[in-house]
Amino acid sequence: MRLNINLLLLSLLCFIILQSCEKLVPDTNSNDFFNIHRENGDIPVLVTGNTASGKICLFIQGGPALTAINLQDTDLYHWNDFEDDFAVAYYDRRGLGNSQGTFDTSQVNLKNEIQDLDAIIRVLHDKYNAEVYLLSHSWGGFTAASYLLGNPQPIAAWIDIDGFIVAPADTLWRYRRDFLQGVALQMLAEGQDTLKWNDALAWVAANPVIATPQQQKEWQAFLGPPGSPTNPPDPGFPPFGQELELVFFSSYNIFPFYVSPKWKIVRDHLLGEVANVDLRPQLYKITLPTLVIYGRYDNNLCPETGKDVFDLLGTPANDKDLLIVPESNHYPMYNNPDVTNPAIRDFILNH
Repeated sequence: MRLNINLLLLSLLCFIILQSCEKLVPDTNSNDFFNIHRENGDIPVLVTGNTASGKICLFIQGGPALTAINLQDTDLYHWNDFEDDFAVAYYDRRGLGNSQGTFDTSQVNLKNEIQDLDAIIRVLHDKYNAEVYLLSHSWGGFTAASYLLGNPQPIAAWIDIDGFIVAPADTLWRYRRDFLQGVALQMLAEGQDTLKWNDALAWVAANPVIATPQQQKEWQAFLGPPGSPTNPPDPGFPPFGQELELVFFSSYNIFPFYVSPKWKIVRDHLLGEVANVDLRPQLYKITLPTLVIYGRYDNNLCPETGKDVFDLLGTPANDKDLLIVPESNHYPMYNNPDVTNPAIRDFILNH
């Protein structure tokens, strides 16, 4: 009798796994939600839009502890406009959002994040027989670059938005110093607050290296803390009204993200693990078509970083593009969707 029960349980497990990988019929208006089974839990995936196009844009969220599936419901970035042309896939990384299973902090690491991403890409290839395009933002850029530097599944192209490619603090502050100089020169050229920005240029000249907390404080007197809005506002979380829509009119349950401390644990574990990692020396190995997008006024992951990332990629010159979005901070797809989103759409449709 015990043997029969074990066989029954094994059969049920095999059925569930097969169901998770069952091919779906491509559709011009898909809305497919499924879980991908991983060690210690499930990764939820939402695929919406035109899967019949043979193109799926897989979004890799930043944070590294923000949710993603809710973005489709709220349409915060206006990416639902893409869905006539190709499909967009969203997922919540392990331990966050609507991911399920045992939360084991020992499982929260970059290796597992990359393996989870690989599993998602494999399922998307298998279910839809589609090309996969990676669309990453902030920390998602670190995940995407790390994945592409390994042994990935075939990827059609990569769109990296304000990517977190350089982790060491001293290097980030070098870029931030150059960023302050660039902003000061631009503001002076526009005739804005000349006293302040002349002071900023004098400060930059007197501080060739930003190495102390006092210097960082002085830098912030011109631009605010890294990550704060320098020019237009950043969204943070979706507006409250859109979150209410999630609560009352969506199948997505936003509460686990807000009431659980897991997101802080995930953030601290992942950022702590890569604190001294700089991916720039390896970027020459990435040769696939790439669109690099940075907000002009991102004072944390500055556009000066994006220019270096673009130059260091091994992608042939005619297959990579750099877009600095003029009126944007860390969220170009929120601050300037009219500039950012057509560039993303055109890049995907042309590759």
